[in-house]
Amino acid sequence: MRRLSNTIIALIAVFLIVLSLASDIFLLDLSMKPTGAPIGDVKIIVMGCGDGVCEGSETCSSCSGDCGSCVGVPASVPAAGGGGGRAQEVSSVKTSDFTIEPELLKLRLQQGETLTRVVTIKNTGDFPLSFSVDLDKFKEYVLLSEDSFSLLPGESKVLTLDFSSPIDMPPDLYMGLISFKTESLTKSLRVILEIPSKKALFDVTLKIPEAYKNVRKGESVLGQITVQNLGNLKPVDVLFYYALKDFDGNLLKDEQETRAIDTSLSFDKNLSIPPNTLDGIYVFYVKVLYENATAISSDTFNVISEEKPKSWITNEIYYLWTIVVILILINLWFLWKRRRKDSIKRLRKRASTYIKNEKTPKQVKKIFLNEGFSREVVDKVFRNFKE
Repeated sequence: MRRLSNTIIALIAVFLIVLSLASDIFLLDLSMKPTGAPIGDVKIIVMGCGDGVCEGSETCSSCSGDCGSCVGVPASVPAAGGGGGRAQEVSSVKTSDFTIEPELLKLRLQQGETLTRVVTIKNTGDFPLSFSVDLDKFKEYVLLSEDSFSLLPGESKVLTLDFSSPIDMPPDLYMGLISFKTESLTKSLRVILEIPSKKALFDVTLKIPEAYKNVRKGESVLGQITVQNLGNLKPVDVLFYYALKDFDGNLLKDEQETRAIDTSLSFDKNLSIPPNTLDGIYVFYVKVLYENATAISSDTFNVISEEKPKSWITNEIYYLWTIVVILILINLWFLWKRRRKDSIKRLRKRASTYIKNEKTPKQVKKIFLNEGFSREVVDKVFRNFKE
């Protein structure tokens, strides 16, 4: 009976393990198949979808909420096999899409300086596209080679952007988006402008290590900061301002402190990511301020959602696992009772042998207690004992 119960428990445990693996594979497979997606060459991009802007690798097929609906064109494709010449109706999907290269421009301009950068726009979709460019907050600082143009499928356009910093432009970090718009799509070029003081008393650099380039909500991002004192006054107390911002200029977190600098100073700074932060690219920057001098440096990082670890025990079979554990505990309890009963039988046989050899029950009890048996077991051995 005991062997049978062990076998049943083992079979149930194996069944539940197989069921757990099967359910995990099924759920993973389900999560990779978008419901109602048309058959064809569909790009499935999840990150960034739902923010209201068609950007990065998002397309009408991967993120219709941001990029609009795809245009489906039915095509007749001959069915496999010979015979009656029937055709199988297959829906091929044509998409409107384009890329921006690079996706981020980061420049350091001195007051009164001009720098030129180029950006390549490529039509990677199946339809001709007409573009318009919205400079937004950079209208006063950027001169575009073209602010509207058209591209056939597969064509590219190289745009020249001249960034100018007026001589009286306040030293600060300027960040935002330059939007490229078509009739159905909008994608953005991220821009960071670092404008230090024309009179440089300090040089500062901030770098985020690779280990902190992808940070989960609620965790901290680390910046490695190095400052060089280019002035003659040493040591000197300066103000450090740290901030985390998105490309719309929204502030996530900021701190400030005073530190003394001699010739140079290197240190690490941590800033925590608020738990309600949206996924996306953010900027960590530092400003060093002393009297009328300002030095600035920045770096970007990604905020990502918490990854849920894969569980061997799914909610659907949690109670079955609980039952198995209870059955195992019950089986172990019965096994312990059985072994204890067998041990008492063996001691009774030994007690009979001792008594036949002219030992008294009291002497036998003492022998058993000296061998390490408990008082309770010894008492049960001599309960209803018959010599």
